[in-house]
Amino acid sequence: LMVAGALPPTLADSSLVSESGRGVPAQVHVGTVDPESCAICGQPGPQVSYYYPGGRILRVHAYCDLLWQEERAR
Repeated sequence: LMVAGALPPTLADSSLVSESGRGVPAQVHVGTVDPESCAICGQPGPQVSYYYPGGRILRVHAYCDLLWQEERAR
């Protein structure tokens, strides 16, 4: 999914910048079950949401997030 561009290779953090060149504060919400589907497995009920510049929100299950972390560390 990272190679295809469906998952970003990095987490949302304060080093990211918006289209205007401004720093974007990190936003991660954990523990709220979302009615959207998980970006990794496609199943409903992700508990973690990462907010990226440009309005992109990446929603994942806690277990799927762990797998994504492991893949990013490779």
